[in-house]
Amino acid sequence: MSTADKGAERQLGRPRDPAIDEAILQATRDVLLEAGYPRLSFELVAQRAGVTRPTIYRRWPSKMHLVHGAVYPERDKVAVPDTGSLASDLRLLVEEGFRSYARPEVRAALPGLMADLHDDPALRHDVIDGLDRQAREQFALLVERAVTRGEIPPVDAEPVFDVLYGSLFGRVVARGDLSPEFPAVLADLLLRGLHAER
Repeated sequence: MSTADKGAERQLGRPRDPAIDEAILQATRDVLLEAGYPRLSFELVAQRAGVTRPTIYRRWPSKMHLVHGAVYPERDKVAVPDTGSLASDLRLLVEEGFRSYARPEVRAALPGLMADLHDDPALRHDVIDGLDRQAREQFALLVERAVTRGEIPPVDAEPVFDVLYGSLFGRVVARGDLSPEFPAVLADLLLRGLHAER
């Protein structure tokens, strides 16, 4: 290997080890459940994962990045359904949102995470705004498909999205109410609202 190649290799660094990533993310979830978001630190996570703090910092530059990555891992992202029916699509989406918010690590993380990000627009943009924008765009496509099929009149998808996820957050995370009938109740309310102008 030439000197130039060795220099490039050092500059690029070694590839990240997925097993270390997963150990850190699992340790983060464990610490969230045992100590709560306010007490979670890189030190506690490093001890639990069996790594050093710099190992975590190289992957996640802040506590907020780390926690968000732990409670919303890439592999768990679910595409907006497309069953050919607005009612079916919306019920599936609400049920999936309910299951996601109901996970213990999500309920432990979100209140503190949102509070920490509230007063830092740049960090909020870096951590969650991209995913939020993507979710909104996908939901808008779901609504657009329903309009194209003639199921509902043209409607602004943004406030519908806010009602859906605001309701789930308020019921499941803020109130801790995991009533299994709530997703169906919420989906019915949204469907009645969307059909109200017909």
